[in-house]
Amino acid sequence: MNQNVIDLIIFFIKKMQVGVHLKDISREKISGYNESEISAAYSWLLQKYEKGRFQPDLISSRTLPAPRILHPAEKSRISKEAYGYMVELYYLNVITASQMERMIEHLLFEHDEVVDPSDIKNRLADLLFKEEYPATENRTQNLKGTESIN
Repeated sequence: MNQNVIDLIIFFIKKMQVGVHLKDISREKISGYNESEISAAYSWLLQKYEKGRFQPDLISSRTLPAPRILHPAEKSRISKEAYGYMVELYYLNVITASQMERMIEHLLFEHDEVVDPSDIKNRLADLLFKEEYPATENRTQNLKGTESIN
């Protein structure tokens, strides 16, 4: 399901990039997805927009620094297609440069084989939906110094 939501997010952003409003996207174009996937993708975009982290009118005109170049050791472990997909996500404003860096690090440590775009989608789902909403993960608590631990 998460990969479908990722596909929908990217589809919606690409449509907005060429000036199409979300309300103008016909149901037939997204007929392969169920209501919960469509709702999740739309909600993610809306939340990003409300937080000021996503500006659809600036997607095509904004200038970003070029993403970092992979080290030769990283190039041997991340396929060109996978890296291209990450760069696309970066320029579509789905991920930031620091999220891209974290994704590269995690992928290199998690996979023994060459990383392909499906691995990127799996990691991206974790990055967007788990790290974005920390309450869904088991996090440690910072103490103020006056508490005692039993």
